[in-house]
Order: sequence, then structure tokens, then C-alpha cells
Amino acid sequence: MMKIAVTGAAGKLGSNTCRELHRQGHEIVAIDRRQGDAIPVPLHAVDLLDSEAVLRLLDGCEAVVHLANYTSPRGAPMPRLFNENVAMNMNVFHAAHVHGIRRVIFASSIQVVASERESGEPESPAQVAYLPLDSDSPPNPTNGYALSKLVGETQLENMAMRYDWQAVALRLPSLFLPAHVRPPHPPSTRKRRPPSGTDPSQAQIGQAFCILSHTDAARLIATILQTELPGFRAYLPAYPKPRVNVPVADLIETHYASVPLRTPRERCTGLVDITRITNETGWVPEDKPPGTSPR
Repeated sequence: MMKIAVTGAAGKLGSNTCRELHRQGHEIVAIDRRQGDAIPVPLHAVDLLDSEAVLRLLDGCEAVVHLANYTSPRGAPMPRLFNENVAMNMNVFHAAHVHGIRRVIFASSIQVVASERESGEPESPAQVAYLPLDSDSPPNPTNGYALSKLVGETQLENMAMRYDWQAVALRLPSLFLPAHVRPPHPPSTRKRRPPSGTDPSQAQIGQAFCILSHTDAARLIATILQTELPGFRAYLPAYPKPRVNVPVADLIETHYASVPLRTPRERCTGLVDITRITNETGWVPEDKPPGTSPR
């Protein structure tokens, strides 16, 4: 069992990660700047822009799960978002180095390789290097948020090479709460949205309709911490089928006609390939998203 620092511990991914690691018997140092979802351990209210506070909290830890950043391009004005994401990452990675911590997981984003446009920019065809996406897809950030995540990956890779870390950047797609952990809500009087897939957004198209549950992401984090993965690597974990109830071949024809395919269109069962993650860790997602593609 390890003593593990989890930043962003009060968010949905952070709280699910804390619960999973606590269930496995690890000691958790939970860090967030404000209260949020309930977690089974005390929460240290710290802003990661305070480098001295980060340094104090990571003392004695054996691993870091760094989940605290702005989570989308709409989280703040872009210069502030970029600068603060990069500063938070450096404070955490530097503190890990000072304390001799050699296992680090960083919540990056699928937007590093498949990102939505900056607000106000004209819509354009999806720009990805190839399909299905996988953990080796080359970076192609098209907004400042995605660029901040790529810089975070570069920071982490540099530290891993210099200090012999086991470091993984998780290029996470949109996350959802599965029904078995979703809190009950009273009946809503709000007008229902159209069924998923009838009017896909540019964000869905740009991110190749990828999705993953918070609990599957938490299980992957716990699995990585128990697996020998020397050096740096980036993983793109997602549920194998798209998040919309549309055949994969139709999605490709409609939205990705000019994108090179590594699998013939008629044989594509999804727009993401998680084979390398499964081969290296044994992890596979378990939570089926609502409205996933039938084939």
C-alpha cells in the first residue's frame, strides 16, 4: 500500500479516484482548493498555485495523481487558464521531484490530439491525424486549453526522463457518471434535450465522440499505480464505441471523410483503439455510456 497525493480530490473524477484508492487500502492525501463531492478522507484546502503549500503536502508521499486543472476551454479567460494550468503542473511535478516521488499520473485531455475550436472561430471539419484514435496519436492542439495540457505532458515527460520516473499522462475524453453511482434527483421540469446523436456538437465531433465513465477512469488510475510502467507514456482511454447512437461507418462518412483510416471503414467498430492500454495494464472499461453506437 502507498501514501498517494490526489489533487483535484473534490471533483467527480477526484472523488471517485479517492474512493477507489481508499477501498484498496492506500493512504490518501486529498487536495483541492474547495469542498465538493464527498470523499472518505480529510480534504486539504490548498490552491496549487501556492508552491510552498504543495511542497508541504507532498512530503512523505510515494505517488501523485494530479487531476487539478481547468477542465475545459471555457473554464476561464484563455491567458489565465493557460498560465494557471502550466503553473499548477510545475508546482506539483517540482514538489514530487523534491520529495523523491517517482510515480506520477497526470490528467491530460483528448483535446491534445483531437480538440474543439477556440470560441468564436468558424466551424471546420474535424482535424485528427487518423482513425481510430489511439495512445500514439500525434498532438494537434487547436485551442489554448489543449495547448496547456500538451505543455503539461511535456513537463512530465521531461521530469520522467531526468529523474527515472514512472509517469503516465491520461488523455481523458468527456467523462460521465454511470447510473450505479449517480445520486438520485427529483423529477425535472426542464425541457428535455434531443436524444444523443441527433445533433452532435462541434466538441463531440472534434473529440471523435469519445467518452468514459468517472469510475472506469478511477479504476485505470488505480491499475496504473499497481503496474510497472517505466518511463513516460501517454494513454488515450475511452469506451470502445462512440457516445452516440449512430453506426460508426456513418459517423466516419459524415464527419471524418478526409481522415486517414487504419482500419477499413466497414470494419471499424469504434473511433478509438485502447489495445495498448489493455495490453500494458489489463484494464478495460466496464461502464456502458447511455446511447452508445449499436455497431
